[in-house]
Amino acid sequence: MKILVVGSLNFDYTFMVERLPEEGETILAQDFITAFGGKGANQAVACSRLGGAVCMIGAIGNDSIGKDMLVNLKNNGVDIRGIRKLEGPSGMAVISVDKNSENTIVVNPGVNGELTDKHIDQSEELIKECDIILTQLEIPMNAVERVIELGHKWGKKVILNPAPAAKIKEDILEKVFLITPNESELFQLTGERNINEGVKKLLESGVEKVIVTLGSKGCIYMDKTISKKYSSLKVKSIDPTSAGDTFNAAMAVSINKSMDEAVEFASKCAAIATTKIGAQTSIPFLRDVENLNDK
Repeated sequence: MKILVVGSLNFDYTFMVERLPEEGETILAQDFITAFGGKGANQAVACSRLGGAVCMIGAIGNDSIGKDMLVNLKNNGVDIRGIRKLEGPSGMAVISVDKNSENTIVVNPGVNGELTDKHIDQSEELIKECDIILTQLEIPMNAVERVIELGHKWGKKVILNPAPAAKIKEDILEKVFLITPNESELFQLTGERNINEGVKKLLESGVEKVIVTLGSKGCIYMDKTISKKYSSLKVKSIDPTSAGDTFNAAMAVSINKSMDEAVEFASKCAAIATTKIGAQTSIPFLRDVENLNDK
């Protein structure tokens, strides 16, 4: 099974702080790391580390960071045929994480914002080659829409992680196999303030399956016949930055298993990702999950 991830690539600057600053306040960080990030790259690396064969479509800038991003993807076993080198800076993010594992993120998209539907069309062969498509909303909506349209055209299972949240057309939603918003994203997508009503609206739009992630409270799965709550694995959480990306990647890798098996696996992977600092530096390998199962 081959997974195609379409999305952003960033370089992250992460500051560990006692608490998140108030408006206009300057505080001192307790620690600082740099790491490769971006929701798309995080998910591609996670898919590979968790045993998936993965290719990525995305954009890097014509700078040294972009070059390093390519090397990093290669080193993590990601097929980079779909990565476009564009004029301009690569994406960057500044992340603050407090002692309670709460975070704030500011992203400068750079050339992630220049990825277009035309770039997607140029990579249609990669879409034809894959079985699963995983995408998010850190790239322009016209690129996301085109990926979903072509995925549907070629009979692929499309997983949409709608982050950061944005309005999505119904004729696009009806082509999505699985959508994975968190609670806030669900409310922004649907205009509802109740999880059940929000999920119902997504299902009525044509989405086949919905998982609402609830952080440390687990997640809720719903389709047109089933509604089930899953608990999260209890761990000592340090940094949640890539937990959601790891969860989505794990779902892509295990999507052909039963939903119980897939969600259990994804929940374990996401929990492990919160126990280390940084985006891709915290993403587990399959052996880490297997070792957890042995304990």
